[in-house]
Amino acid sequence: MAVNGPGTPTSSNAAQAAAEAARRAAEAAAKAAAEAARKAAEAAAKAAANTVRPDAGGASRFDAAKADARKPRLDAVAAPATSLLNEDTRDGSVNCLDRAADWVDKASPQLRARSELVFLEDTRPGAQGQTGHVVVRQGERVFDPSSNKSYDSLADYQRAQPQYREVGSLPATQASRIFSTPPGSPERQAALAQAKVAPALQQLLVADAPVEGANVAPTTSAEPRELNPESVAQAEACVAELEQAHHLSQPSMAAEMLLQHADDPDFQAAFIGLLSEGGSEGILQNVVTGFEGLFIMSGAGEYRGTPEQRQAVTDGLQAALDAGTLTQADLQGMSQASPYIWEPILAALDVTAAQRPEGADAAIEQVEGATAEYEEAQAAARERDEWLAKQLAGLGDTLTPEQKQAYINAYQNDPANKAIYDNLDAKAAALAQVVQDNASVLEAAAYANPEKDGAVLRKSLELLADSSQAAVAVELGAKYLGDPSSPMGQVAAGWGEDFSKKILETGVPNAASQLLAEGDPEAALAKLEGMLEPLKKAGAAGVAAYSDIKDGLEAIKQAKAGNYDRLTQLATKWDTSGPLMKGLVVAGFAFGAVGAIAAGKEGDYAAMVKGIAAAGESGAKLTASILQSMASAGDVARVASFATKLAPALGLVANAVSAGIHINQFAQNNNPGYLVAAFGDVVGVLGSVLEFTPAAPLGLLLSGIGAAITAIGELFAGFVESGQLDDEQKRYLEEIGMDPALSETLRDTDFERIQELTQELGIPPEDVQRLAQQMPWLLTEDSGNGLSLDATVKLFKAYGIQGHDAYELLSTMGAGAENQDNSTFVVLMNLSREAGWATTSEDFDYVLNKLKEILPDHVSTINELLLAGEAHRGN
Repeated sequence: MAVNGPGTPTSSNAAQAAAEAARRAAEAAAKAAAEAARKAAEAAAKAAANTVRPDAGGASRFDAAKADARKPRLDAVAAPATSLLNEDTRDGSVNCLDRAADWVDKASPQLRARSELVFLEDTRPGAQGQTGHVVVRQGERVFDPSSNKSYDSLADYQRAQPQYREVGSLPATQASRIFSTPPGSPERQAALAQAKVAPALQQLLVADAPVEGANVAPTTSAEPRELNPESVAQAEACVAELEQAHHLSQPSMAAEMLLQHADDPDFQAAFIGLLSEGGSEGILQNVVTGFEGLFIMSGAGEYRGTPEQRQAVTDGLQAALDAGTLTQADLQGMSQASPYIWEPILAALDVTAAQRPEGADAAIEQVEGATAEYEEAQAAARERDEWLAKQLAGLGDTLTPEQKQAYINAYQNDPANKAIYDNLDAKAAALAQVVQDNASVLEAAAYANPEKDGAVLRKSLELLADSSQAAVAVELGAKYLGDPSSPMGQVAAGWGEDFSKKILETGVPNAASQLLAEGDPEAALAKLEGMLEPLKKAGAAGVAAYSDIKDGLEAIKQAKAGNYDRLTQLATKWDTSGPLMKGLVVAGFAFGAVGAIAAGKEGDYAAMVKGIAAAGESGAKLTASILQSMASAGDVARVASFATKLAPALGLVANAVSAGIHINQFAQNNNPGYLVAAFGDVVGVLGSVLEFTPAAPLGLLLSGIGAAITAIGELFAGFVESGQLDDEQKRYLEEIGMDPALSETLRDTDFERIQELTQELGIPPEDVQRLAQQMPWLLTEDSGNGLSLDATVKLFKAYGIQGHDAYELLSTMGAGAENQDNSTFVVLMNLSREAGWATTSEDFDYVLNKLKEILPDHVSTINELLLAGEAHRGN
């Protein structure tokens, strides 16, 4: 109680004096904090603007300081307040913003995507507008990196820290990008602008420092630290020992190792971090939930591990979380394999288990079922297409275009085959539909359980990307890849480059072909550009994506208009391009083919494709991709729309590719498997739409089919398929009305002999069939049986005898002899023996005149050859 007396202040005066003193103290503290912040900002800006100059020895004078930048300060000076604009995470001064940045840096991409930094304004007298604090929010829960404490909600946190009020938030992924730029730099300002951070939030000072006169409970914080190298080495040795141990022994061994190092948190952190590397299939999961897992209940209701062993593992997990060698996301992912076992462990570690959305089980089951059914249908249809291609390749070019068309129709309308193709149509559409219908649930499930549910979504999208329904996969995939900060963006990042390659390199051209088959080129291009729009916004990666999209779409537009220069330039770099550019180049060829037919520029386009195809392995792979992407649209578009819009373009490309690739030479130096598959797709798809195609482009389809069949035959040169192949060939040939005797001869024909007659001598299929009826031995007697046509082919070429003329000479050359067939056979046989050295027409004249001396009974036959040679040379 105050005493009233002379010189003694009254209680009122005392209160006023105390208030004034407090006000002055608070004002002084506020000015000091503001001045410290101003100096820190100036220093950061100056450091960012200046270039560090090396000394004479070439080493930076600041190297030593940089090496210790993240170590705790050894003095007692409080870290100054900083803001998003000037915070330097490497300056060695650690405040709450540094700790938040450090948490962001150590968090996994998945965890970062689920988190945000929450900025709090200090409402205490003297601190208002001067300092604040930063915490991390994941859903409803809040984590304070400065105290390493978690709270169920921001409201709970504010009950413990009532001085703070939320003024803004920032996604952790965006915060990571901001902190990666130099403080106070134009790059930092650009990153803040891109993240659309309000100016007030940019400049909000946070320091987590007590304000003089405020009643704040002290907090403790763990400074960032590096692990002791000796502890890490010991952990690595222990893990190596565990990897050699039987999986049933690993749980108890791991616990004992942790107990032996119970006083070494660095060992615990390194040890647990290494054990977690295998995810749900790794050693850590085995230690916790394996058959002998320490947290598994036995039939008697007792844990397999002792309380001490379980506590040792829990302590190790906490040490790993504290050191950043293990993240909450890692634990959440592993917990999905055995949630009930992990639940108490996560609770003890204050980690919230990620929740799968309602309906996830049903959605995943639907997609898995549709995926399995589509895979089965796809495999069956491709096997049927390959079987058709082999049957036709085995017959070579002995069938006329009309006979090939009839053969394909007979094959594909065979009830057994038709059911397979119809099933593929239905299953592809069903898979696309179920993914579209359940997209939101599938995405949420993938986010909660990326290892299992995410794998289901990924597989369905990759299958769709390589199908006639690729547009669905590209639309969703581009959305994920275009926003790495989104939950699904982080999930997709975990799927790696294989996923982006499947969506961009395979899916983009397939989607382009699908859109071309469904609508006009202008609408198709507009839709394709819309699908790729999200990729332009993919942060730093979006810069390259934007450039690729711009260049690729411009090349497509030019190719569609008949100008192939830009597309050709990009094609020459295709092998070294990224997945997106590869996909756009392939799409460009599809648009170019459609445009060429519409403009009557088939010749120019074919010449361009032929040149690309001739460019070795790279050209072969590019053109095979073009064929397969265009054919993919026909897998389920076996209707008039595909037939009239894209099928003729596919025929044009197949012809050009076949002409550009020297098949026999290519197959000697490379694996031709992908070309076989590509040409097989061409035969199956084009054959399926022949009946829908108007008369005008029919030639393009038939020539494309013929080119594909020839290419497959050469790639399978010499293959012999008996039994089922011969039986089916016989059935379909008779079904199209071929004479049984002719059918038998053609099925027995030596493949190389067909090549000699049709490719080397250019004899048309109808003439080959006449030869087969007149002289069956000419087609069935190969060099293994004594008859080689090598010399005959060279003679005909030297004399300039080709096509129908070659047929007429072979069929009539022995007409003057007593036994026409015998005389023709004898002359051809002896020609092969005596003329192996001959190359010119004069050489063959000499050989034939010598043969007249050797074979006096066959002079008339030999003279027919000489006369034909003289007549054609005169032409």
